[in-house]
Amino acid sequence: MMSIMTVSPILHRDAQLVPDADCWGHGFGDRGYPAETLAEIADYISGTVQPGYGPRLFDTSPGYRPAATDERAILPAGFDTSRHPNRAGVEPTMTDPEFATSSLSPVQLDDDLRRHFTAQGWILDQHGRPLHPHHDQLLADPRIGLPTGIGFFRYYGDNPVVDVVVTSTTGRVLLTTRATAAGTIPALPGGYAIPADFGRTLSRWRAGDRLPTLDGLIAAGTRKLAEETGLVISGDVTVTIVRAIRPISSPHTINAWTTTYTLRVDLPTSPSPLTTRPAGAWFNGDQLLEHGLPGLWPDHRAAIRAAIG
Repeated sequence: MMSIMTVSPILHRDAQLVPDADCWGHGFGDRGYPAETLAEIADYISGTVQPGYGPRLFDTSPGYRPAATDERAILPAGFDTSRHPNRAGVEPTMTDPEFATSSLSPVQLDDDLRRHFTAQGWILDQHGRPLHPHHDQLLADPRIGLPTGIGFFRYYGDNPVVDVVVTSTTGRVLLTTRATAAGTIPALPGGYAIPADFGRTLSRWRAGDRLPTLDGLIAAGTRKLAEETGLVISGDVTVTIVRAIRPISSPHTINAWTTTYTLRVDLPTSPSPLTTRPAGAWFNGDQLLEHGLPGLWPDHRAAIRAAIG
C-alpha cells in the first residue's frame, strides 16, 4: 500500500473528502475520463456558445507549453473568455480577477491564491492560475479543448456544486424544475455552494481559504433544497455523498471548473405533499431509473442511479 506521502495532493484531498473510492466518478480522485465520457463531453460542447467565450485551447495550439519540472505551463493568448454576463455588476472584491492571457510580464494572482492552488497539487500557468486536474487529457482530445480564463465563474479552480437526491421510505425521489434555453425541465434540487456554506466570509474565500468540507457541502445541499422545494430537513437526517465528479461542459475553462457532489438524503418517514413550492414533486425512483423522465439531464439520471440504483 502506498504511504500518504506518495499520493498526489489532488488524490489525497479528494480521498479525505470522499473516502469511498466507489463513489468516485470521472475526473475525481484518480479517475480520468473514459472514452464514452469524452464523447459525451464533445457532444455537450459542440453546439453551445457561451457569452464572452472565444476559441478553445487545444494541445496543438501554437504557444502552448505543458508544465515541466519546477516550471509553470504556458498558455497562449487568444483563447480567453471575458466579460461574461454572470460577472457583470459584481464587486471586484467579491471575485477573482479577470485579465487577458499574456506571456510578456504576465499579471500574477495574489500570493495567497497561488499558495492555495499549489497546495492542492494543481499545475499553475504563467499567471499563477490553476489548471484543471485532468487538463492534459482534455487538451489531448481535438474534439474538446478548453477556453482559458475565468469565464462565467467568480473563482478560479474548483467551484463546488451539489445535486441532492432526497429519498422517501416509499422509494420516491424528489424533483424540482429548472428553466433552460430549451424550456422548463425536471431536475434534481441543487446548485453552487457559497462561502457561507463552509463558514467562510467572502473575503476569506477570495483570499484562498476555500477548501470544501463535508459539513459545508451538506449545508449547501440543505440550503438549495429548502430554496427550491420548500423541504427543510432536520439535523438528524442522514446525508451522504454517493457520487463525486468533475464534469466538463461549455461553461468550464482550463482555469475554472466545477466539482459536483451528489448528496443522498434519507428521510426517516414518508414526507407529506409539498405545498410551499409547486415546482417540487415526488416520483417513483424505480420508474425514473427504468423509464427515465423527458427532459431530465443525463447527469441527473446518473446521480439518481448512484443514490438508489
